[in-house]
Amino acid sequence: MVLLPLLRWWLTLELIGLVALPISMHLLRFLPERGICFRRAVGLVLCSVLLWLLVTLGLIQNRLPAAVVSVALVAAGSLVLVRSNGSALLEQLRAQQRLVLIEAVLFFSVLLLFGVWRA
Repeated sequence: MVLLPLLRWWLTLELIGLVALPISMHLLRFLPERGICFRRAVGLVLCSVLLWLLVTLGLIQNRLPAAVVSVALVAAGSLVLVRSNGSALLEQLRAQQRLVLIEAVLFFSVLLLFGVWRA
């Protein structure tokens, strides 16, 4: 039964990474891989900081809906970037297609190994 929680974590991190991909590619455009490999980290940091800020300001309670709101705010920021630079971002993503696949397989493998090791 280790696989179900791991699958949930993986799906959550993939969702956050996909939501933050345009922001990561924009902020880290100077890197050779254009920030694609840092999408999960950037997404986690942005969502966490937004959640912390919303809770600290007393605008929302620290519950699941607050986390969903923070992810939605990051998605809104990404949407703004996609609307302004969508074709350039897509072109860069296509150019790094192999790297994206390697990074995804590597991340999943390490997550699976760590989950099995900790179980």
